Amino acid sequence: MKKRSVTYYLIGGKILGREENGEYFLNRGSGWFRDTQCAILDRLVGYDSGEPADSPYGIGSLSIMDEIKEIPEQEAMEHLKKNASTNARPKEAKYERQ
Repeated sequence: MKKRSVTYYLIGGKILGREENGEYFLNRGSGWFRDTQCAILDRLVGYDSGEPADSPYGIGSLSIMDEIKEIPEQEAMEHLKKNASTNARPKEAKYERQ
């Protein structure tokens, strides 16, 4: 059986995400859902969708990378409890950059 590897992230100080065995998920208050918009991976690599396709600055943007931070499991669980107790969905529901 393959060992479970989980890394937790906080996007913009509000949105909880996780990477589990190479797959990315976002917590939307009511549970975990696949990150189909690549909100996590785009921020990890600093992908700036505002740059032209042939721009050398489209990847590795530090300002984009600053929008996400890796957090310990304990902190992730605290965010989950907080969201569950308020039953609040983050205001940044579409996970767009500010």
